[in-house]
Amino acid sequence: MQIENLTSNYYYLGSHGLSAGATITIDDSEYNNDDLLANQINHMDEQNLITVSSAPSGYPRETDPSEGGGSFSGDAADVTVDSTTLVGTGTNTQAVFEELDDAIANHLVDASGAHAASAISADSTTLVGTGTDVQAVLEELDNAIALLNSNEIAYVEFTGDVSITATTSATAQTVVSAGAVSFDGSTRVCIEFFSPEVTVGGTANSAMVISLWDGAAEGPRWAVCQLANMNTPVRLARYLTPSNGSHTYIVKAWRVNSNGTVHAGDGDGAEPEEMPGYIRITRA
Repeated sequence: MQIENLTSNYYYLGSHGLSAGATITIDDSEYNNDDLLANQINHMDEQNLITVSSAPSGYPRETDPSEGGGSFSGDAADVTVDSTTLVGTGTNTQAVFEELDDAIANHLVDASGAHAASAISADSTTLVGTGTDVQAVLEELDNAIALLNSNEIAYVEFTGDVSITATTSATAQTVVSAGAVSFDGSTRVCIEFFSPEVTVGGTANSAMVISLWDGAAEGPRWAVCQLANMNTPVRLARYLTPSNGSHTYIVKAWRVNSNGTVHAGDGDGAEPEEMPGYIRITRA
């Protein structure tokens, strides 16, 4: 069978591409055995989007309703349809489903950009889009799905030593910050901190205090390293459920009696070298 495109649009008919104004040949057996393809051709012909010549016997043929074509049958009183554009109860449900069936078929063969703005709307607590902004809504939804597929929410490295000279918790120095992250108020997370080496000052009774801050709010002490001249790797973890909204989790440190150092390197393998330190937030 010969299919001629009467429009300036490009269409996909099954595995066949149909350019504007072009004519293609589709094997009769494909039309007879592929209900979705047959349904597309039937509807496009009805809408005068294409012309069909050398059609097989029985054209246009009946198609399987599950492939987007066919008719609705059943007890109309058992079905109610209620939406923005389609309303039907009882006996007029038949007409509603036929209208919906035609709309789906039209959408399948509409390759123009215009249908994206007219046929789709999205409305939920966090995603709202109607008309031309639907593209942005779907991209936002796609990004959200990708984020859900990854347990990692934030990861920030530091690759240089941080000398700790602050002497009080109020003046504690930033070692590394995860940056601002938005939370939904119900997701439990794990906040991790790592340094390949923490050095406590050499004066007697020296110590280093490491704490986890939420923005400007000081949190409890996370670790206390208390032994003069001590050198030790540190890996800490805190499980919690942040409240709804934006949080900036920061690892800070201060010292007692003499200066200390939170070490980190760039991990390039050169000697002497240390691994990077980091703060990491993951879903728990």
